[in-house]
Amino acid sequence: MLRRLDRQPQRILALDVHPREPWLLVAGGEPGRRGDLRIVHAGTGETVRVLATESDVFLEAAFSPNGNH
Repeated sequence: MLRRLDRQPQRILALDVHPREPWLLVAGGEPGRRGDLRIVHAGTGETVRVLATESDVFLEAAFSPNGNH
């Protein structure tokens, strides 16, 4: 392990790597309380954008194969 990603959901349940950008898609949250779906810069670990929040965890997430969606 090189380092940890700080300030991320309590439980990370899915990760995906963008096909062209240095981004990770992170899905997870706190079960029964909150869910987060966010894009994180793979090099710095900083959150680029929070895409969605919900009242429960996100179980899966993926970039499209061409990276457009």
